Amino acid sequence: MPRAPGSLIQLDRYDHGPVDILVTAKVVARGEFVTIDPSDAVPRTSVAKPG
Repeated sequence: MPRAPGSLIQLDRYDHGPVDILVTAKVVARGEFVTIDPSDAVPRTSVAKPG
């Protein structure tokens, strides 16, 4: 499902903990779900190596 820059996606959990960022079922980065009033964000904490 294509996304445009700035698109919002619905998350299936809201526990403010670590999350995996997947593209075509492969982990491409990891982050942590945070709330920055009044918005939610997932800052990246690491990026997967290609391959």
